[in-house]
Amino acid sequence: MKAAPPRDELYLAHTEIRHLQLRKTIEALRDELQTSITAKEAAVQSVVAAGHDEARQLQATIAALRDELENKTFQLAEESARHRQSVNDEVRQLRDTVSTLRAELERKHGR
Repeated sequence: MKAAPPRDELYLAHTEIRHLQLRKTIEALRDELQTSITAKEAAVQSVVAAGHDEARQLQATIAALRDELENKTFQLAEESARHRQSVNDEVRQLRDTVSTLRAELERKHGR
């Protein structure tokens, strides 16, 4: 077998070094890409978690406001019923007064 000339050996050595450098560059880029993907996934998870927390807080606020509205509606209904009763009582008292005064007038005028 014939030995390869030194120039071919040098070329092969440079090619091998170049391939090694390219492999290292590819590995570094893969690592960087994986780190970037992991960071983005973490950021997405963080945003999703924050969104879920905000949704839970909004649901709790809605429930509290609904309860407050129901309580206010109930209070207003009670207050309205009390006012109606008060007005009805006053009307009944006024009718009784009118009846009493009418009866007294009729008695005084001899009817």
